[in-house]
Amino acid sequence: MLLSNLKFGAFLTYVPKKEEYKGFIQTLKQDKVLPNSGITICERIAKEVKEKLSNNPKFSEFFGSDVYLVPVPKSSLMKPGMLWVSKRLAEEFSKLDMGKVFDCLERKIQVTKSSLAEPKNRPKPIDHYNSIIVKKCLEEPKKIVLIDDVITRGATLLGCATRLKEAFPDASIKAFVAVQSMNDKNFKKIEDPYTSYITLSNDNCSTNR
Repeated sequence: MLLSNLKFGAFLTYVPKKEEYKGFIQTLKQDKVLPNSGITICERIAKEVKEKLSNNPKFSEFFGSDVYLVPVPKSSLMKPGMLWVSKRLAEEFSKLDMGKVFDCLERKIQVTKSSLAEPKNRPKPIDHYNSIIVKKCLEEPKKIVLIDDVITRGATLLGCATRLKEAFPDASIKAFVAVQSMNDKNFKKIEDPYTSYITLSNDNCSTNR
């Protein structure tokens, strides 16, 4: 049975339909080196989240030396040399002593990429659950945080979290994303850190803000 809800934190927000944000998302999806900085966008995001932890106590629950950072699988099957932004983010958080990378999820069946599908045709939480496995591992984490680059409705995260809860029933499971997709009504500014919940409703889910 799918989890009914999942707590998550988001650092940035954007409106998909606005042209001025498309370049930003492309930069994130390709983990490009930022102009005049010499570092990639994943490095920048990790450093800025780290800097703001002391001023944003609500984020402290997502990171720590005892936290296992689990990268969320891509919608496609992994191939050698393929860029995996969720893992890149987890690695950068780990470098800053914000947790330990725990690469335990694997996509076994490819699903439709949500950004390329009409809302009604996007994969549902159960689709992600059925297409992902937890790889065999010896460790038994007590605190797990799923790491992803962009969240819209949270179907991928909820499917992943359910798989993890089955494998590690005693673990607390949350999620942290770099960017939350917003509509015009709820959008305030790009840097808008907050926490909320992904909630299951019938066979789909939504994020509450």
